[in-house]
Amino acid sequence: MDYITGIIAILGTFLGSIGTLLVQYFVKKQEYKLDYYKNIINKRFKAYERVEILFKLIMTCYSGSIGMVNKIVYDISDNPDSYNTVRKQYDSVFEMSMWINDKTGELLIRFNDLMIYYKDYIEHSKMDNRFSYFKEYYNKYSNCLYLPIIAEYTELFNDNVESNIVLSYISLEANSIAHELEQSLVDEYKSFKDVERFLNRYNK
Repeated sequence: MDYITGIIAILGTFLGSIGTLLVQYFVKKQEYKLDYYKNIINKRFKAYERVEILFKLIMTCYSGSIGMVNKIVYDISDNPDSYNTVRKQYDSVFEMSMWINDKTGELLIRFNDLMIYYKDYIEHSKMDNRFSYFKEYYNKYSNCLYLPIIAEYTELFNDNVESNIVLSYISLEANSIAHELEQSLVDEYKSFKDVERFLNRYNK
């Protein structure tokens, strides 16, 4: 009996040690995973802090004849070089673009392109084909899954459209993008904890 009791005690100690090691292994593994996810979330927060700064720059709004309009659109009309004041912040955001979701990234690029094409249109006001810049933008984003181009935009292909009408339609398109971008930011903050969904977005 003493022999059997000793064997049982040894087995119990051994199995207990194995169980403890397994528990420690899974706890450490879970801690590592949580630390890893925390690091990713922190990186994403830093990236979106830069996006928020940029968003505030492009959404300096006031009430006008067409409602809420982006001040930057009017600034570019007055001085095309004024766009360069937000270029640094765009560059700062895109330095961390891998931590931004696809929708937010495309909307930012789209707003950026709209401003570039509008700026080129103004700077080449003496060229007969200056309206081709608007067509380039349309061709690039007409099939965008996130946001359709405003219906009025195609009227900009007409060479006879007055500059104030061009300004109004560019402002409407810019606002459409900005408001969708705002919603995208809100949705992203709600889903930050779902790290696996973010990491697996390219596997769909």
